[in-house]
Amino acid sequence: AVGISTAFGAPIGGVLFSLEEVSSYFPPKTMWRSFFCAVTGALVIHFMNPMMTGKLVLFEVSFHQSWHWFEVPLFILLGCFGGAMGGMVVRVNEWWSGVRKAMWVHRHPVVEVFIVAAITAVINYTSHFLEGRSTELLAILLNGCNPGQDVYDKICLDASDWSTVNSLSMAGSVKLLLFVITLGIKVPAGSFVPPLTVGACYGRVVGTMVRIIQRVNAEWWVFSECKADSCVTPGIYAIVGAAAFLAGTTRMTVSLVVIMLEITGGLG
Repeated sequence: AVGISTAFGAPIGGVLFSLEEVSSYFPPKTMWRSFFCAVTGALVIHFMNPMMTGKLVLFEVSFHQSWHWFEVPLFILLGCFGGAMGGMVVRVNEWWSGVRKAMWVHRHPVVEVFIVAAITAVINYTSHFLEGRSTELLAILLNGCNPGQDVYDKICLDASDWSTVNSLSMAGSVKLLLFVITLGIKVPAGSFVPPLTVGACYGRVVGTMVRIIQRVNAEWWVFSECKADSCVTPGIYAIVGAAAFLAGTTRMTVSLVVIMLEITGGLG
């Protein structure tokens, strides 16, 4: 509970995570103790301010417009896709773990770490979306766009929509592959932020494509509730995709929803 609370600024989600995923027996007194420890850890991190932002929320998002009813089926499909992809990643990682045990690098874990690090470094510098930290990319993907905002390969400029789709598709695929081969090596590579980033990449791709379709075919009756030329916010799709993919890899449900609300500032 404290680990989730301090890592993501999500004390309530941390308690629910320990209740849902870790414990088979969770008496009320243990829940209150976990909650007290989680809140204490979150407050300590808030006062220490290690990220120099003055905020406990890790990925605060702000959207200028809400979702629309015609997007609900797309959210459902994105959730199904993320869950299926997450389950597939678990199976592939189990297979890769068996292959790794039969290889010579299994007896030389330090060499394996250096090889994976070198491959990651070479691949990551081929794209603007890969060369930075995953937390920075995730913060960009989950947010909406301010007018004229130009970040990460012009992700918020209308003229570069198809370029964004291609770049994010490649970035998501690369991060998916690296997540599979990195999980299980002898360094703490993380199992929360990588799935969130992969899901956010694919979710943003879907959201950007929907935005393109809506702008080109604004007269369709499906988009009749839109009050502006662009009423689709790709950042919302990124949040749905991130949550769906993480749910598929970790089998989290209720605690994941609360964690996503807390790290994006949705509870505020």
